[in-house]
Amino acid sequence: MNQNREIASFPFKPHLAKYLFYSIKGEVVETEEARFKYLDVDLNSPDGKIIRLLFKRADYPNIDSVKKGFRLTVEVPKLSDKRFDKYIESSRYGSISIDEECAFLINELYEARFRDHFHTFVCGYIAGAEGKRGSFKKALNQFCEIYDLFNKDEFDPAKYIKFYQRTDSPVKTGIYDKPKVQDAVEMK
Repeated sequence: MNQNREIASFPFKPHLAKYLFYSIKGEVVETEEARFKYLDVDLNSPDGKIIRLLFKRADYPNIDSVKKGFRLTVEVPKLSDKRFDKYIESSRYGSISIDEECAFLINELYEARFRDHFHTFVCGYIAGAEGKRGSFKKALNQFCEIYDLFNKDEFDPAKYIKFYQRTDSPVKTGIYDKPKVQDAVEMK
């Protein structure tokens, strides 16, 4: 038995739920409607400290009795059929009773991780392709394939394309950048 305090079906945004589901190593629990994985958050980690602080502010019951950490349940629907949207939404958001602001801030914490991972993935892919044309689109498609993010209602690629374009990083290579020419001047 896990010693973490279990919190059922945390209300992650759909794209974060899929990202976390495919990122977490562990056993998959399945029902007829959905698949679940558990995200164990250690209290000594920065995430655990932030989550505990947020739960204290939200007056979550017995939060002081938690000694090891939290176990957030990440739920991903089995079917992405529109017929099940109403059911999936009520199951995803109705199973936990925490402050709305608290849930929003925890989502923001994991959204920042998602963006960092997206940026690093795309930069690495483009650098590996030596900045060839079309490598950004291939990187985006590969990322969406790995994390099952092809549903436009859950994941808006345009928002993350703009995010990638606005960010700067030493790993980021521009597709249209000219190669840097080394000075052939020798120091004497």
